Amino acid sequence: MMRMIQMKPLLYMLGAACLFSFTEITLKILNGSLNCLEVNFSRYILAGIMLLPLALLDLRKRQVRLRWRHFCWFQLLGFVGIAFVGPAY
Repeated sequence: MMRMIQMKPLLYMLGAACLFSFTEITLKILNGSLNCLEVNFSRYILAGIMLLPLALLDLRKRQVRLRWRHFCWFQLLGFVGIAFVGPAY
């Protein structure tokens, strides 16, 4: 049981890496016909929507409450990820 709990984060990271790799392959196929910022925005939104139920369950299990400063930090990280890191791919 303990071994499976330690494997869950690794499985989530591998799943996210596969999805992000799939979008990179699709971008290569499309060959620049889409704006890279739009593609990165949609990629991060879809990943966030897919991970949101898992994150909410984990927060509830750990009894963690998010405050406004957390949401501000999330927005800053999202902006940096979409505007600066995403196009660097």
